[in-house]
Amino acid sequence: MRGCDHVPAVDYRGRRTRLDEMAPVASQRHQHRVFRTSWDGCPAVCKAFVGPDRELGVHEGRMLDRLRNAHLPVPRLLWLGDGVCEACGSSVLVLITEQLPGEAADLVLERDRLGNRIWEQCSEILKRQFAIESSQATKGYLRERYTRFRAAHAPLLMNDRNVPRWAFEVMASAASQLPDPQYLALITFDWRLRHLFVQDGVITGMIDVEYAKLGDPLLEVANFIHDVRIHDLRSSADAADVLVQTIGSRGTDADGPSLLFYQARQAFAHAAIRQRANDLEADAIQAEIDLGMRYVSDLSEYVVRETGKSNRAVL
Repeated sequence: MRGCDHVPAVDYRGRRTRLDEMAPVASQRHQHRVFRTSWDGCPAVCKAFVGPDRELGVHEGRMLDRLRNAHLPVPRLLWLGDGVCEACGSSVLVLITEQLPGEAADLVLERDRLGNRIWEQCSEILKRQFAIESSQATKGYLRERYTRFRAAHAPLLMNDRNVPRWAFEVMASAASQLPDPQYLALITFDWRLRHLFVQDGVITGMIDVEYAKLGDPLLEVANFIHDVRIHDLRSSADAADVLVQTIGSRGTDADGPSLLFYQARQAFAHAAIRQRANDLEADAIQAEIDLGMRYVSDLSEYVVRETGKSNRAVL
């Protein structure tokens, strides 16, 4: 939640420091308020967490330290503590990190294609991220994830955006037929082009890790490929060729349908979240839904094939 739109201040080393907000268009790209500031003479970025989201800020601070210790390219945490809105007096949790060099990868992609060198760097970062922590997946993991997704987003999408019920029925069937992941790894749930910074063809860092926890590594890869596809179809094919190798084979031929399942889930979730937040970019919401329907259409071929196998087995 974003809370008020005022600029917060923090008490640091005995003085009150006011933080300046980024350009409005940049700030609105984030769920939480984002500010540019100068910290001890260095360019820095501040995130303000309010209400129940304060715990997310604390978690992100811990994750930044953990990821840096694992040699992942995340910004250095400069300060984490309480702040206050000088206009309305509301309390905020303030997280300040160094400002990464370069610019967000989605802005780079608007001017030029991102070559395989970038996707290979992404693959190496993901491999190191997945190696930080892992555990066995519980039986029924995929069905449980789908049940949560449907309860959170399907009613709104069907009622407000006219997404057909059969799309969710296809996903439900796929969730019951697809294999569960062999293992869970540390994932951010938020790998996106706008969260990667690039300078001279080199990834300088990744941001926004407040949701990081154990999950299916294929979900992280699928989310990222979907995000690339939203920006540029040709680049997504290049990215997919490299990134699906990151997680290796599960020993089945189901990685394709599993990828489609997660991509449909991501597209519909993004659309629902933006709809719920009264996002003014109606075209962007519809683009997510259209792509989600394309994933579901391709996924339905797998469902029909597997259902046919089951029926023949019964006969």
